[in-house]
Amino acid sequence: MLTATLVFSYSLVISLFLTPIVRRWAVKRGILERPDPRKIQRKQRIPYLGGVAVFWAFFGGLALAAVSNRALWVVENYRFLGVLFGGTIIAVLGVYDDWYEAKAKTKLIFQILAAFILVSFGFVIDKISTPFGGAIYLGIFSLPLTILWIVGLTNAINLLDGLDGLASGVVTIVCFVLFLTSAKMGGNPNIPILTMALIGACLGFLPYNFYPAKIFLGDTGSLFLGFILAAITSEGWHKGTATISLMVPLAAMALPLIDTSLAIIRRLLSHQKIFKPDKSHIHHRLMLLVPEKNQRSVVLRLYFLTACYGMIAFSFTDPKMKGAFAVITLILISWVTVNWIKNLRMFDGS
Repeated sequence: MLTATLVFSYSLVISLFLTPIVRRWAVKRGILERPDPRKIQRKQRIPYLGGVAVFWAFFGGLALAAVSNRALWVVENYRFLGVLFGGTIIAVLGVYDDWYEAKAKTKLIFQILAAFILVSFGFVIDKISTPFGGAIYLGIFSLPLTILWIVGLTNAINLLDGLDGLASGVVTIVCFVLFLTSAKMGGNPNIPILTMALIGACLGFLPYNFYPAKIFLGDTGSLFLGFILAAITSEGWHKGTATISLMVPLAAMALPLIDTSLAIIRRLLSHQKIFKPDKSHIHHRLMLLVPEKNQRSVVLRLYFLTACYGMIAFSFTDPKMKGAFAVITLILISWVTVNWIKNLRMFDGS
């Protein structure tokens, strides 16, 4: 816990310090949001590349904690190199996309490459603990499912990043839930370290990103946050650790996962390309329902919703949450989600 606290403190301070510097640099280089009818119209164009500050805060926090507290490297220290190499590829891809706008196929190729690097360092989902007790062994499906999970979650956070402070705030809440889950279950010091590093990086960035935003994450930040979340959850599912129930990460990250799944289904039904952007995401629909299209109100509602899913996720760490209790919870989650989607008219055209 001492190491996790140090990581959080270092990452928070670095993020608070670096974000305004990155903002000034982005403005000077003209790396600003591009005109897009899907986005909220503003009087001034907001600079991108906020993810650069988040990237350096995350790894800077880990590095400083490693220097000041050797406990960080007691357990499988080489595994952090996989996060470093893969995360760097994702961040460089994001910078290129924010600056020059990369093609969808190019982004997918580099995301798969980063996922393979992460897997090669042992971040593999090969065993999943279920809320009913016991476990599911994936066998030959372990590698493809891990790659799919990493790439899918990386893009899920990217798609969620549509309002000021939404992605960075949601990721903070999700990471806090995963931190509490890991602290309660014990057995794997890597998860609290990674989660607290990401929480610190996001909280240091959020004051500049919350409405009205002074800087955006850009693809640099949203892709990076999704990738690190994928690494954390892959580590939590690994057979060599205290396994996390299947429902914990799925419930905690219900908001981005539901939004991404609906986007894919919506585009398939309308015979559009899966990667074609639209204006029918959850946050877009909520903006239509909120008086005066108040961004702050919509983002706070989605924070609250994420926290609710997080509490449901944390409940699955209770040994009593098995069998009939788990089934009842799943039914309630499904019922609430279906009605929520119906009310938001998620399958209407953009």
